[in-house]
Amino acid sequence: MDLVPLHRSEIQVGREAPYDIFDLHGNKLLSKGVLIASESVWERVLERGWRDGGGEGASGARRAEREAPPPPPTVFEKVEAFSGELGLLHDAVVGGRAPDAGAAIHDLAGRVLACFEADQDAMLAALQIGAATDSASSRMLHVCVLAELMTDRLGLDPAMRRAIRAATLSYDLGMHALHAALSMQASGLTGEQQAQLHAHPQLGVDLLRRAGVDDEVWLDSVLSHHERVDGSGYPRGLREPDISQAARVLAIADIYSAMIRPRAYRGAIQAREAMREIFLERGRQVDPELAAGLIKAVGIYPPGSFVRLSCGEVAVVVGRTDNASLPEIRSVVGMEGMPRAVPVARDPQDPLYAIIATLPPSEYRFPMAPVRKLWR
Repeated sequence: MDLVPLHRSEIQVGREAPYDIFDLHGNKLLSKGVLIASESVWERVLERGWRDGGGEGASGARRAEREAPPPPPTVFEKVEAFSGELGLLHDAVVGGRAPDAGAAIHDLAGRVLACFEADQDAMLAALQIGAATDSASSRMLHVCVLAELMTDRLGLDPAMRRAIRAATLSYDLGMHALHAALSMQASGLTGEQQAQLHAHPQLGVDLLRRAGVDDEVWLDSVLSHHERVDGSGYPRGLREPDISQAARVLAIADIYSAMIRPRAYRGAIQAREAMREIFLERGRQVDPELAAGLIKAVGIYPPGSFVRLSCGEVAVVVGRTDNASLPEIRSVVGMEGMPRAVPVARDPQDPLYAIIATLPPSEYRFPMAPVRKLWR
């Protein structure tokens, strides 16, 4: 692909993208035919967008750059690109100009899955670390991979898993207008906001139907992702026998991903504590089998978590092992409190390097560049 930068005249607010638009690494940001729904979308696409030049001429400097291509994108860059593309797709669906939204969401889900399958721990780490700064689209990506882990363990058939993936990337469409306000709001919900919150699952289904989605597993999962097995959820107050397995998978993944993200009224809940709370709620708020499955699949120290060691060092979890309490770790801050330029492997079975606590994002006072290099 011969990428050339976009020019302001090539895309216009209120009109459809005339061709596929990519980032510098060739990751698709926007599909041909998707509406440029607002000024903010237009600015985001112009800032990051490139198109296939089809071999057209370029300046000597630009040609030289293409002769020395950039290194392959890291998993962090891929996640950022997926998040940006999903945000633009949501904008188009909410704007009512995404007639082929189902195909676009399935296409994105397939690429997310391919990235996840290439290195599960790397993508879990990128999403765990990225949870320190919340966004609706990054949260849905996280829910997508968490659901994938659970559906794999359950052995669900491919069609069911495909529908669940699509639901994970669209379940909060009905919150599109409310998400930014609530993420910054330290006070309680107003009466109007409470009504909007309870209405958002049905609104999400309505938006998807308008965009041509007719998969009932997908739509029911979106509608029921806030139902709880004890009947305390919404919008219909369903109990376990009446809540589909797909919706229960989506619900527990959403609960965990929401808990580890900061809010204006509270800090992020640490992954280990979030897993503990989910375990304690099994049979009440969440499906007991799925609660156990999520903990076994992700571990009590998910990749991307930061932990304090008995010697005083700070380490990052780089991978899962067969023992949820003994993940693979790398020390990123030494005993003297100085960040390491090159992280060092530690064995948590050694009493000197035993994990004694998890570290909240508010204490991440060290450079992230060496940490990100631990995954490609």
